[in-house]
Amino acid sequence: MSDLLLSPLSDQSLYSLHPEEDVVETDPHRHQVVYLETNLRALLRDRYVGADMGVYWVPGAFEEPWVGPDVLVSQPTARREPRRVYLVWEHGPLAFVAEVASDRTRSTEAEKRETHYRVDLAVPEYLYIDLERRELQLWRLREGVYQQVSAIEGRLWSEQLGVSFGWDREQPFVRIWTADGEMLLTKEEDLEALVQMRDHVLAAEAARREAEAARREAQRRARREAAERRAAEARIAALEAEIERMRRQDRGSDAGGEEEA
Repeated sequence: MSDLLLSPLSDQSLYSLHPEEDVVETDPHRHQVVYLETNLRALLRDRYVGADMGVYWVPGAFEEPWVGPDVLVSQPTARREPRRVYLVWEHGPLAFVAEVASDRTRSTEAEKRETHYRVDLAVPEYLYIDLERRELQLWRLREGVYQQVSAIEGRLWSEQLGVSFGWDREQPFVRIWTADGEMLLTKEEDLEALVQMRDHVLAAEAARREAEAARREAQRRARREAAERRAAEARIAALEAEIERMRRQDRGSDAGGEEEA
């Protein structure tokens, strides 16, 4: 490993980015690729996860052969991360690739799988997604041959990544589930969930403040009522005392009048 880390870096600028391959992606295609890339990158901290990157496996062959998977995941490795292109001899072997079919690429995906991914790169797992035709396939390399993985309860389990892939219930979109059964969200859904959580926290805080204000108001009202009750009791006591004084005075007057008689 030390020899690898100390060996000179390849000049990646010599390798073609194949700009002629860049075409306008549809929103569903781009949405799917971004979802796979961002979630796999967040999950697989010990891997390199990239998208739309040229992969080369022959040192010094700057144009061909090459392949550009929509999403790629490296084997667990401490090798250098790529900057412009992925050089297998420098960055390490691939563990997984995903292709999202388009009208332009649909007819060539099987050939690319059986040549570049199976023979040239020996990628252990290959995920194929066709959103328009609602096709989802996971192929696993066994003794040099790709075998299609069977779905379990509608999901395809990836041994390489430790996650499952399956269709969304409401739209033509492929989801990722963790080993614990958690369905991963898109960036937009993540943001919406955060906004909802924030709104829930704010609503709970507002309710807490309202309840606290109501509690304090109830305490003030109770103190006020107690004070009014004490004042009323004091007035009643004073009035009763005054009445008693007047009665005693009247009794005294009556007694004085009888003595005079």
